[in-house]
Amino acid sequence: PGHAHADTLSFELSLHDRLLVVNSGTSCYGLGERRSYERGTAAHSTVEVDGRNSSEVWGGFRVGRRARPLGVCLSGDPSGAVQIRASHDGYRWLPGKPLHSRTWIFISGGLEVRDQISDASKPAVARYHLAPGISLQSDSPDLWVLRYGDETIARVSVVGGECFEEASSFAPEFGQVHAARCLVVRLRDGYALTRWAWRDLPLSE
Repeated sequence: PGHAHADTLSFELSLHDRLLVVNSGTSCYGLGERRSYERGTAAHSTVEVDGRNSSEVWGGFRVGRRARPLGVCLSGDPSGAVQIRASHDGYRWLPGKPLHSRTWIFISGGLEVRDQISDASKPAVARYHLAPGISLQSDSPDLWVLRYGDETIARVSVVGGECFEEASSFAPEFGQVHAARCLVVRLRDGYALTRWAWRDLPLSE
């Protein structure tokens, strides 16, 4: 557990042979600001509630109150869609004991991610850290295009949340840190729906 990160319900996504959504990785051990950041929830592609870590991590290799995954469920339907659902209680020590629930729905050429916080009064953001070299272009406040050079990689539509971008970084291995971008979705009333499409699929509600 001393090596654990506060990363519960985070994920990474590759399209063919190219990384798209990542976690920020591990570039160092020991003590320091970089080590603390890389272990924290904000460095992972998951939801951060009230600016806190989902598991209590500190001191390089210390872990206190830990998030416990709940209700993990995998299902499919005749159309070929695959759905994964799970929750965790890592914020149970906060007032209101908010639960984070996340659903991934995989369809041909796309992915839908739904996030719900049981206590909607708590501020929460979902971060999607992007691999180095991928840039973001906003067509509108809720519609984004991901590009690698001149190539369009995917489109992202955000429903029920406020979306913006921020600087990020990615460590593929020890001693290496590369600049990257992060798509941030601020949950609205405890909910956000983020659609990823890499084919010509409708992205409107």
